[in-house]
Amino acid sequence: MSSSSSTGYFANGYLCHCGARSVVRTAWTIGNFGRRFRGCSRYKVQEHCGYFEWIDPPTCVRGTEIAAKIIEKSSKLEKSVLIAHEREVVARGMEARAREKEMMTRKKEKMYMHALVVSWCLIVVLLVSFWYSGQVGKMKKTLSLPV
Repeated sequence: MSSSSSTGYFANGYLCHCGARSVVRTAWTIGNFGRRFRGCSRYKVQEHCGYFEWIDPPTCVRGTEIAAKIIEKSSKLEKSVLIAHEREVVARGMEARAREKEMMTRKKEKMYMHALVVSWCLIVVLLVSFWYSGQVGKMKKTLSLPV
């Protein structure tokens, strides 16, 4: 590092103009795609010194051309991921509704099964009572004294 620079160097890295430790970042713009630089660690905060220094040499013309294609593919992949995520959310909602309907159907099935059992029990009771009442009538005729 040249002696005319206003940044200092310490054991773990570089200091920026405001005395904070500088951080290494990577540029993702087309003109400087993949190019590393040092910047103020307080860059996203209101009070930063604006320190900036390139680490890597400028990107060649071919690198710039490739960068545009890589960024385009990356954008398409990000959109695909968003679409897949939206579809997953919709599918999970549909699955939850299907489970809810299945649970309601099982409750109805259980209720109908109970109703069927009760109706069959009632039919058996009625048949037994009719059969028994018919038997009682026959017994009365048999036991009755001739007049």
